[in-house]
Amino acid sequence: MSGHMQWLANLGYENVDEHPMNKQVDTWWSWLTATADFYKSQHKSGKKRFKVERISIHPAKMVAEDWASLLFNEKTEIGCEGTGLDAAQAWLEEWLATSRFIEGMGNRAIERCMALGTAAWALKLKDINIDGTANPSAKIALQRFDARNITPLTFDEDECTECMFTSSTTMRGKELKQVQVYRLSDSGTYEINTAIFDGDEQVERPGIAAMVDTRITTPPFALLRPGIDNTYWENSPFGVSVFDRALGAVQLVDMAVDNMNRDIYTGQKMVFLPIDMLESDTKGNYIIPREEMQQYFVKFENTRIGESNNPVFEYNPDLRIADNRMAIKTGLELLGRRSGLGKSFYSLDDRATVQPKTATEVSADSAELLRSAKKHEQSILPAIETICTAACQLANTFQGTSLPDITGRVSVVFGDNIIEDDSVVRQRDREDVSAGLLAGWRYIAKWEALDDTTAKERFAEAQGETLADEE
Repeated sequence: MSGHMQWLANLGYENVDEHPMNKQVDTWWSWLTATADFYKSQHKSGKKRFKVERISIHPAKMVAEDWASLLFNEKTEIGCEGTGLDAAQAWLEEWLATSRFIEGMGNRAIERCMALGTAAWALKLKDINIDGTANPSAKIALQRFDARNITPLTFDEDECTECMFTSSTTMRGKELKQVQVYRLSDSGTYEINTAIFDGDEQVERPGIAAMVDTRITTPPFALLRPGIDNTYWENSPFGVSVFDRALGAVQLVDMAVDNMNRDIYTGQKMVFLPIDMLESDTKGNYIIPREEMQQYFVKFENTRIGESNNPVFEYNPDLRIADNRMAIKTGLELLGRRSGLGKSFYSLDDRATVQPKTATEVSADSAELLRSAKKHEQSILPAIETICTAACQLANTFQGTSLPDITGRVSVVFGDNIIEDDSVVRQRDREDVSAGLLAGWRYIAKWEALDDTTAKERFAEAQGETLADEE
C-alpha cells in the first residue's frame, strides 16, 4: 500500500480503490492532449519498422475551451439574492475578484470539467490562527482539480460529502505530493486533513496544519460535471466528457487535417534534370543546384521523358485542396453535432481557418446549442452556490467577519448572451415592457440580477410610487 493510501486508511478510509472512471479519464486526457495512439503509431514493412505521426489542431481541446467560454465568461454574474445581504454581497464580490474566480480558476475548472467529465473547486486556508481565534489577515484561497486528482470518499449520485484531492507541491526545489481530505467530523463540521509525501514517506512542511476544523457544515469543496448521463459508472458523482460521444469526429477532423498537410508536403514541385547536366565532386557525388534553397531536384539518366525530348521535366502534383477542405468541414460539422454545440457552430471562412460563428448566427440556427447549454448550466450551478456559501462561512470563522448566512441565496446569471445576442434580447424585453407584456420589475430583476422584492422596490422608486405586488 502506498504511503498516502496508508495515511488515508489511518483516517478510517480502508477500502478506497481506484474508481471505475480512471480508464475513461485517461482516454479523454489522451485525446485532449493529442497524445492518443491515433497520433503516433508504428508500422512494419518487411523487416523494417517505421513511425507514423499525425498532426493535430486539437479538436477535443477546442470543444472543451468553447464550452467553457460559452458557459462561464466575463458576463457571468454571481451575487446574493434577498434583502439584508449587502455585507455578504460586498465581501463575495471582492473574494470573487481577488481569486479570479470567473476569468481564471472558474473558467479553467469548467474547461477541465467539460474535457474530463469532472472537476472540482476546493477552499484552502492560509495564515489562520491555529488556536481558533479570528485573524483578519487570513486568506481563503481557491484551488481547482480535475478528474485525475479527485477521489470521492462518501457519495451518492446526487452529491459527494467527503472527498480526497491530490496535487503537486514543491519544497526546496523538490516536487512532492500533497494530499487533502475534506471530511465530516463527529460533530458534523468539516475538517481539512493535509499530508505531504516524498514518494511513500510522509514529510513535514512548515506552515501546513495536519488538520483544521473549519467549524462549518457546508462542504468547503464542490464537484462539477457536465449535464450528461454517466453510463460508465452508475450512481456516480463523476460526469462524462462532452466529447466522449464525438471521438470518431475528433479522429476524422485530425485525419483530414493531417491528410491535407501530407498532400501539401508531397505536392511540392519536383524538377527532373538529366544526369549529364549535373556536376559531381571528386568522390562521384552529384551536386544538386540550389540545394541550399530547399528546392528538390531528381536526376535521371535518360533525357527523354515520355514522348518529350525536353531535357528538363517539371512535376506538379495535385494538392486536392477542395477535397481536403470538404473533409475537414464535414469532420467539424460532426464534431459540433456530437459534442452538443450544433453542426453549424464551427465553420470554415474563406481563408480555411476554424472559427466559431457569431452569437447572433448561433442564436438563429442552433437551438441544440441552447438546450445543451441549459443542461450544463443546471448541472454546474449547485457547485457555484456551494463554494460561494462555504467561502462566506469560512470568512466568519477565520477572518472574524459577521456576514449573514447566504445558504440558498446565491444568485448566478450565466453568460447566455454569448448564445443569444445580449442587445437583441434586451431590446426585445424593453418592447415587451412598453407593450405591457412584461412587468417593469421583472425586467429589472432579470438584467440586474436582483431578487423579486428588491427589483419591485427599485421599480417603484423609478416610478415615484409604491408598487403593489405583481405576479
